[in-house]
Amino acid sequence: MRKKNSPRRQSRNYEVGWGRPPQATRWRPGQSGNPKGRPKGTKRLATILNEAMQQKLEIQEKGRTRRISVWEAVVKTLRNNALKGDFKAIAFLLAQEPEIARTTEPIPKISADMSAQEAMNYYLRFMKESTGSRA
Repeated sequence: MRKKNSPRRQSRNYEVGWGRPPQATRWRPGQSGNPKGRPKGTKRLATILNEAMQQKLEIQEKGRTRRISVWEAVVKTLRNNALKGDFKAIAFLLAQEPEIARTTEPIPKISADMSAQEAMNYYLRFMKESTGSRA
């Protein structure tokens, strides 16, 4: 029966070949295979899309120039197409209705019998939700 090669004997008889790189060019323990890593400032597709959709456009509405986001312009276009009878736009809007109803709740009425703190809390919550970011 043949003895297994000891580490000392292995280093002398080491053959370089397929799947056996020279020992001098192997990764050292703890050495990264990608030393530079991901370049700083690289954006994901979702980030690029979100930034593009948040850009502002100028539109003419009732004789006035308004600045709205691309998201809002897309929704307005979808609404206008649905009103013109575009069945795909109508079907899309009807499919979104349960999601819209689930995520929106009526604006609470601030009444005179509320404390100032309660009224402020309602107002702050409403403002936070109305200016929130889209996912």
